[in-house]
Amino acid sequence: MPVLTEHAYDRWTERVCCEQRGWAPWDLPDEFDRSPPIGIPGPDYGRLHAPTDSVIVFKRDWLSGPPVLVTVLYADPIPLNDDHLKICPDCELRYEDNGDERCPWCAED
Repeated sequence: MPVLTEHAYDRWTERVCCEQRGWAPWDLPDEFDRSPPIGIPGPDYGRLHAPTDSVIVFKRDWLSGPPVLVTVLYADPIPLNDDHLKICPDCELRYEDNGDERCPWCAED
């Protein structure tokens, strides 16, 4: 289970869970687990939350434990290393190929 900083939660709420967008509240740790890893500029790591086109940024110290979620950014202006992702045939969202034919968000339905 990732460690959630207050800043990450605030950015998640502000950028992803806005009521004006009509989305149901997403649980950040659950969505982190479901989102595929991607390369992002800088020393941190990222996961692409495809339904909202956002990047969950995290730090990881392999010796000390779980990932620490530090912020959530809009994916649009960030150069992403996401060539390894597939496109879901049902919803056209990007996801990691784990042998599934559908992304984790369509697989829920």
